Amino acid sequence: SEDLTQPTDVEITVTVEDADGNSYIETFTVNVQPDPYDGGPFLTDLPEVISTTVGEPVVLQLDSIDVEGDPVVYDGVRVDTVNYTVSVNNQSGLAVVTPPAGFVGPFEVLFRVSQLSESDTDDDYDSQYVTIEVTPAAPLSIDLVDASDSGISTTDEITNDSTPTFEISGVIDGATVTLYDGDTIVGEADATGDTVVITTSTLADDTYNLVAKQTFDSMESPASNPLEVLIDTVAPPQFSSTPPAIATVGQEYRYDAQN
Repeated sequence: SEDLTQPTDVEITVTVEDADGNSYIETFTVNVQPDPYDGGPFLTDLPEVISTTVGEPVVLQLDSIDVEGDPVVYDGVRVDTVNYTVSVNNQSGLAVVTPPAGFVGPFEVLFRVSQLSESDTDDDYDSQYVTIEVTPAAPLSIDLVDASDSGISTTDEITNDSTPTFEISGVIDGATVTLYDGDTIVGEADATGDTVVITTSTLADDTYNLVAKQTFDSMESPASNPLEVLIDTVAPPQFSSTPPAIATVGQEYRYDAQN
């Protein structure tokens, strides 16, 4: 038993049998001694990398294994020059890592566990490093600029401009902002404030579902909400009908134009 505290004699029986059905049985006694070594606890495997977006803390549940079932103590240590905070409930192992306000980029955190009482291990702690990657927030919106919006409405997102220009808001100064149609890049520009203007490559007549992402310090943000845009450069056909050539004063002039 793993709970053995006193030496105990255990009787073991071994049986050997040949192909003809003949057998031999031998029984012997083994004196089982309790394990005097009190090993320390081990952290269960943690993710090597955890991603979050700017302004969002990381919540992580630490867990461990201690063969002897001894009470353990959890801890988190700031080991990076980035001024983040890490707090760990020493008993439950619930950890919260909060990046600095506005920070984008990676940093490392050290998590560890030890035995509440003294163990027989050379190192009191079992430790693991976790890299936290803080990505930018998704851009807030994409808007087809008025100069590119040739439709009858400035809000219908229909244009005959095959290289339309869009304004993307809610970006980081210095970020590279990329405009995608699905997985295809259709435009890119570097932000010099919290908005950026992007003119696309030439787009064929079609409907496009555009999203924007921003990359800062090698960290790419989630995608923005999509904007559906219709590119239509084909003019309507000429009229196939002939208008009436005579009108009468005081009477309504009607022409059913067809094309």
